Amino acid sequence: MRGERGSDNAQQLSNAARQFARSFNRQKWRPDYFAAAIPICGGGDPAQAAKLKNLPIRAFHGDQDTRVPYRRTTEMIEAIRQVGGHPKMTIFPNVGHDSWGLAYGDPAVLAWLFAQKK
Repeated sequence: MRGERGSDNAQQLSNAARQFARSFNRQKWRPDYFAAAIPICGGGDPAQAAKLKNLPIRAFHGDQDTRVPYRRTTEMIEAIRQVGGHPKMTIFPNVGHDSWGLAYGDPAVLAWLFAQKK
């Protein structure tokens, strides 16, 4: 897990690969603590979606991921939307389990993350 303290004393959260579920789970434990999250390559427990509905989320996954099916991300994002949240999701075409390179390679992604405030 990588969290960076922002100037407002909130945490921004991003996880890649197998840590993705932990990202959603950590948000679940303390959704009031985090200003935003960028989960990558995984999924969470859709039953916990209501706890995340107010958290700005940008999730990423490759559609050719054979380690963690991208449906895990789509199921979690859809669950959050169903309870009134507005997460954003990017599914990279023809990308396997290494989608974090594309996500973090876009300067707008981290700019978005650190622009989020509590």
